[in-house]
Amino acid sequence: APAPAPTAPTTQYVSTRPLPDAVAADHHALHLSASHPPLAVMLVATQLSVGAFVTTLLTARSGGALAAALAAVVALGASVLHLGRPLIAYRAVLGLRHSWLSREIVAFGGYAGLAALFATGIGPDPFVLGIGVAAAVCGVAGVACSVQIYAVTRRAWWQARYAAVKFVLTAASTGPLVVIAAAGPAVALAIVSATAAALAVLDEAWFLRSNSRAGARGGARGQLDHRAADLARTATLLRGRLTVSTRWRFALATAAMPLAFAGRAAATVALVALIAAALVERYQFFVASVSPRMPGDFRR
Repeated sequence: APAPAPTAPTTQYVSTRPLPDAVAADHHALHLSASHPPLAVMLVATQLSVGAFVTTLLTARSGGALAAALAAVVALGASVLHLGRPLIAYRAVLGLRHSWLSREIVAFGGYAGLAALFATGIGPDPFVLGIGVAAAVCGVAGVACSVQIYAVTRRAWWQARYAAVKFVLTAASTGPLVVIAAAGPAVALAIVSATAAALAVLDEAWFLRSNSRAGARGGARGQLDHRAADLARTATLLRGRLTVSTRWRFALATAAMPLAFAGRAAATVALVALIAAALVERYQFFVASVSPRMPGDFRR
């Protein structure tokens, strides 16, 4: 059963024996979680789209806004594929006051419409600029909601510190390359993209180095030790069963960095490589996540 802390249920189970160091029966087992391909595509597409749109708005370069709007449409389409009952997807917005998922849907829905309107360029310049600013605000808010959706689950691998870095750096690395591919080379944008890609690689390398296997074998005394053990198990999965995808993730991102400076065609190749790297990263984001469990032995 899931750990009760995130939802704080009113029902309590009280043991007649003290359990100071109790852990779940499968605490030391390493299992891959569900991969959720539609969500992986949705996350990468929304972050790429927002990154490209904000870059276009700040640099006033043509072409990027249309690509950003198309990516937003792809993201919304992919998100629907994750639903068990797509025909009643509209009801997801009913929890706007308390649900980060509802807020994400509203934010990205508004962003997609405003980004498409901005891409048409119809209307006086002040009006178009206002639409662009509103779209950027909605897009950034949508990415922030995406971070919170996973942070509130209390999973160690999905805490805001990790999710926010991954999502923001994906937007910062892919967005400028979309603009370069659409409007031509720009050294400043290539620097932003390469720097963001390098930071993402360094952050993941730091995570793998700092979360040793020892944490996965240790006992669980207190919330901090539970979280450290979960992170260690995630790192073990990334270095073990997922080592091939981890190597591909690092190789694709590293290869893309110099290509960002080599012209429009090379930057397009770099964009494809970074999108592939981001998809691998989102795949690992889901499958390497460790779900907290209640103490107990299911074999009895």
